[in-house]
Amino acid sequence: MTTDDVIKQQIRALPTGPGCYIFCDGRGQELYVGKAVNLKRRVASYFSARRGLPERTTRLAQAAAEVRVVETASEVEALLLENRLIKDLRPPFNIR
Repeated sequence: MTTDDVIKQQIRALPTGPGCYIFCDGRGQELYVGKAVNLKRRVASYFSARRGLPERTTRLAQAAAEVRVVETASEVEALLLENRLIKDLRPPFNIR
């Protein structure tokens, strides 16, 4: 099974509620933390239409081997969690 197949399988199993998602590489290292109102739709957007995406986003999607999610009760809670996770994990694709 290819990495793309694994990611697609993970996306199909994602919840549709709010929360944070973490893209990890093949070694489990966190690459990027984001938040979403709909986790499944947001994560799928990185992989469904790679054309037209910024180069940095395309590189992130290519490097990702796993997606982890943390469901939250609201979008506000997701925003606060995202902020904390970025500070704690310092993922390379979140640094501007």
